Amino acid sequence: MTNRAFREPSRTPGVQRCHSWLTALGATLLIAFPATAQVPAPLDALLGCRALPEGAERLACFDRTAAALSTAIADRDLVVTDRQQRAAIAKNEFGRPAGAAVAVERKADGAEPARAAVPARIDATIARAAQLANGRWSIVLDTGARWQQADDRIFARDPRAGMKITITRAALGSYLGKVDGQIAVRLRRVD
Repeated sequence: MTNRAFREPSRTPGVQRCHSWLTALGATLLIAFPATAQVPAPLDALLGCRALPEGAERLACFDRTAAALSTAIADRDLVVTDRQQRAAIAKNEFGRPAGAAVAVERKADGAEPARAAVPARIDATIARAAQLANGRWSIVLDTGARWQQADDRIFARDPRAGMKITITRAALGSYLGKVDGQIAVRLRRVD
């Protein structure tokens, strides 16, 4: 006979419910977010050619799939970007709402750059600053991004062109901006 007070924690009903809930959550996450990234079909086909033995069949496979890959890129079904391009895009996207439609500048060949993960903070230079009628400030960065002050804090030194600004992501989708190391003010992106 065992004493209920000394029962193993994993056998109590509350813990069993928690284990069941965590197991279900883990299974859902495994389905929603597979461990391996999805590889586009034209690229997957090209990589599949490596499994063929050396010779004419392998070369024909590479030629065929490389042509299909080239067509997918030309038709804009597949967009290829490098790490530097994704970082530049991410910096430009900083502060925009996640679902916002963005007009992205196209390259000379007509390809549109892919979106990248947005950083938690950016450092930039103020290109223009103007005080609005309500006493708040409108700031345009050297990247062309337009920001507006969302609180009523007063700057010790008014923002002006050439000053450095650091904008960081804050709680609940808001942003804080420090102009030349001054106290942070709440900002929102307006373009």
